[in-house]
Amino acid sequence: MHEMSDEESSLKLKKGLMGRRYLIVMDDIWSVGPWDCLKRSFPDDNNGSRIMFTSRLQDAALHAQPDSHPHYLRFLTEYESWHLFQQKVFGNETCPGELTGSGKKITKKCVGLPLTIIVMAGLLASIDKTEESWEHVATNVSSHILTDPKQFMNTLGLSYNHLPHHLKACFLYLGLFGGSSEIPVRNLIWSWVAGGFIKKIEQIFLEDVVKDYLLDLISRSLVIVVKKGSDGGIGLLNNYLICPDFQLVRVLDLSSFRVDSFPSKIVQLVDLRYLALRAHDGSLPESISNLRNLETFILSSGRNITVPQYFWKIVTLRHLYIKSGINVIEYPCFGDPSTGDDSPSVLADLQTISQVCPSRSCQDVLAKTPNLRELGFCGPLISNSGDLIFPDLSCKNHLETLKLLNTRNVVHGVTSSLCDSFKFPEKLKRITLSGTNLKWSEMWMLGILPNLEVLKLKFHACVGPQWETCDGGFCRLKFLKFEDRILSAGMPPLVTSHAFSV
Repeated sequence: MHEMSDEESSLKLKKGLMGRRYLIVMDDIWSVGPWDCLKRSFPDDNNGSRIMFTSRLQDAALHAQPDSHPHYLRFLTEYESWHLFQQKVFGNETCPGELTGSGKKITKKCVGLPLTIIVMAGLLASIDKTEESWEHVATNVSSHILTDPKQFMNTLGLSYNHLPHHLKACFLYLGLFGGSSEIPVRNLIWSWVAGGFIKKIEQIFLEDVVKDYLLDLISRSLVIVVKKGSDGGIGLLNNYLICPDFQLVRVLDLSSFRVDSFPSKIVQLVDLRYLALRAHDGSLPESISNLRNLETFILSSGRNITVPQYFWKIVTLRHLYIKSGINVIEYPCFGDPSTGDDSPSVLADLQTISQVCPSRSCQDVLAKTPNLRELGFCGPLISNSGDLIFPDLSCKNHLETLKLLNTRNVVHGVTSSLCDSFKFPEKLKRITLSGTNLKWSEMWMLGILPNLEVLKLKFHACVGPQWETCDGGFCRLKFLKFEDRILSAGMPPLVTSHAFSV
């Protein structure tokens, strides 16, 4: 066979199988090439013969039989993980009682991945079987896995080597989150963009391109989805594989601990693209405008903050995500090229602004953000006359997410209304209301939005004994939340005129 050409080998194999009933198993397929070369060698005599192959690549499985439903191997349960672990460490014996607690901690951190369990079992079988030594391993499973690179990292290396070039940096970046950690997809997407990993495609937002990158990694079984968002999209990922650390000086995430105030030396990191910060007092210095390359800024502050006027000199800014508080925007400083002012006249890349008070200065900023996709207002949103007031958004053609959080106290029983002249952007997909005290009859204005998929009605969002919908309303709604009560995404669209008790 070794001396034959590929064509001769293929013909001999086909003749040998002709008229026979056979089962062919092709293990660990990394590309569609081997299947395309060999499939003509397998005769179909309609006699029950079967071909099965295993692969970590979803696309490879679907390529072989596009109308099939590949069998996705599930992760082991905690019981199965513990059984495998005991078998590999103790053989036919059971784990001693004093080691059971630490042992189960270790297997739980292996998240049902057989390879990880076997590697850890091999390590523990070779060290002293004492409660102290096992507990030491349990505190940092990830680092101990890397002590057996021959078995674990070689397998990981196969996955890495078969990645297309544009996905390799994205995959390595996952190492910053640590093994087995849950990763918020929004933060991951923004940090990938800030890291410069995403190739620009004309007329497509970088954030949309990166979603395709993420789906590709998922289809290759390199990350798993552990929680979906309210709109059915990906919410949280689990990085169950241990990636090599890949430190990027353009990304700084300090959100895992709280500092007293904004660290002044951060403004010296002029190449910074991504900054996440949690502070007791997150007040921003004027010098934050020195971060001329900043793309994503995520801030959690124990106190309300003021966004300084020169903050908007950061023309590269894509996401300003403030997590809490009633935060005021100072009157912005926008440039006039005719006067030689180098401040930006428009913030074309800005897509996210959250948790800001809808003041006149805020409106000035919004007027310079033609591509805004997510917006959150927090502050006194109800006028003395009872109207819900916030800036006109009808020209925001890309806006998909809107959050309205009213902080003004309303007399019990008093309701608010939407101005008749107000128009919501037609592309809106997600709306969250809180404290708005709207009459239920006002909800028709949301019901006619053609693309609305998610509606969250939180504390005192609407007031009244019942909500009677209109026929044809909310035609694309997938998710509806009343405070802590959720109607599943599988419910039929709200298109009838039935009354809903609240």
